[in-house]
Amino acid sequence: MQKEFTSLDDIKIPKELWDFYKRLGEELKYSNRFNISKDLQDTIEKYIQYHLKRKIFRLKSGDLFYRARINAIDKSEPYENKDMGAPPRGQAASGRINPEGISYLYLAKSIETAIAEVRPWVGAKVSVATFILKKDIEVVSLNHTKHSNFEDYEIEDIVRDLLNSMPINQYYFATPTHNTDRLAYLPSQYLAELFKSEGVDGLEYDSVLNRNGENLALFDVSVAECVGVELHLVSEVNYSSSIAAVAKK
Repeated sequence: MQKEFTSLDDIKIPKELWDFYKRLGEELKYSNRFNISKDLQDTIEKYIQYHLKRKIFRLKSGDLFYRARINAIDKSEPYENKDMGAPPRGQAASGRINPEGISYLYLAKSIETAIAEVRPWVGAKVSVATFILKKDIEVVSLNHTKHSNFEDYEIEDIVRDLLNSMPINQYYFATPTHNTDRLAYLPSQYLAELFKSEGVDGLEYDSVLNRNGENLALFDVSVAECVGVELHLVSEVNYSSSIAAVAKK
């Protein structure tokens, strides 16, 4: 029997696995928020364990990262160090990694990525903070570094080995979401909480706003310290597009 494939950009994903990704997201959004179905739990546990065995990396004390904040329209000076950290406890809005009310520290590996993540406009003044790690930490990397060809695998093998987990990372952690979809981040939040429960310090993942950019979310906001803030003026914003293919009915 010929296998059916669907695509995520130029990644070909077997239909059975694509249906699994969709089902997990829909169940978390509309059916079971905190206790998903047993078969989904079993597969997700394999996904988590795969990363804990193969995708943990150490970041060293002294490593530098960046965080940006668009200035208020009447503010011409950079924000102070104390104003550039994570939101206070209980005040965090829902994000790609954090549930509403739980503060994590979102950082970027470059100034360009940090600025892109706040979606500035031409002429915007952006405060960019430099953060330094205060100790060695271990993070799980979900970064998408290369495409893989899955056509040589049987579906059972794909589920067992989790395709090196690449498509699920791309689908949940590196896909733009619509501003009006309040539930869009539930799958990535759910997976992040599972990683957090295993004792890792944070997650690395691809930026959806700066091609080749990388982000870092720290579960403990105190492990990185703001050591300075500089003011940037956005002089140019570039967009490119192409005609989107429309699926045939």
